[in-house]
Parts: sequence; C-alpha cells; structure tokens
Amino acid sequence: MSYAKTFHGISKVECIEMLPDRLVVALVYEWKTIEDWKSWEMSKIRKQILENAQHLLLDKPHVTVYKEEPLFGWTYTSLKERSGSLSVA
Repeated sequence: MSYAKTFHGISKVECIEMLPDRLVVALVYEWKTIEDWKSWEMSKIRKQILENAQHLLLDKPHVTVYKEEPLFGWTYTSLKERSGSLSVA
C-alpha cells in the first residue's frame, strides 16, 4: 500500500476486511484519472509487489475497476459498533 500512496495520481488507499473471520481482504485504491490507474497497473513496482506477495495469497488477486457516481437525495447513514457487532443507524 505504501508504494501506491506515493505514485502519481493516487487519491487514497484503504484496506478493508470481511468480518468476522477476515478471510477476504481488499485494497481499495482511488485514482484521480483512469490514466493514472492504468499507469499504476502497468508499473514495474506494482508487478514486483504482487510477485513478492504470492506466498501470502490463497488465490490469484482479482482486479475490478469501478467508476464512482454521486447519488443525490440519499440520506446519511453511519455504522455504529455495539458489543462487537455493526448496526446501521
């Protein structure tokens, strides 16, 4: 993750884990442009990171690209943690 944070065009990087067992972990990258993402995708440093991480992975990494579209008129919801479980408020 730290290499991507210094790469041109990166806006943010987040690591999310499936709860409760954390068997699925995802890195979510936000890029300023699709061209910035494509540059990262083809970079030697990204390929080297994936190669070095192979021994940690149970499956081949999956890459999916999404475009964010703002939704107008939706109400704000937040997650509150109560005794180890999440609830929507």
